[in-house]
Amino acid sequence: TLDEAKAHLAVDHADEDTLIQTYVDAAVARVLQYCNLSLVPSGEAAVAAFKAAALLAVGELYANREPVLTDDSAIVR
Repeated sequence: TLDEAKAHLAVDHADEDTLIQTYVDAAVARVLQYCNLSLVPSGEAAVAAFKAAALLAVGELYANREPVLTDDSAIVR
């Protein structure tokens, strides 16, 4: 959820809620695709593992949201 993602990211304001929700949606899709699943798994252990993977993906997206320029001005993500 958005609240879980914001807690994971240590974000306590609403300024980036839309952006963070976009990252949550992308992270869920990324983990589903990686696991070759169409729906979030059921079962307590599976849900916990899926949530952890999705939160890690959200953190990576949030931390690396700005492009990085190299010496030749190519954008590296």
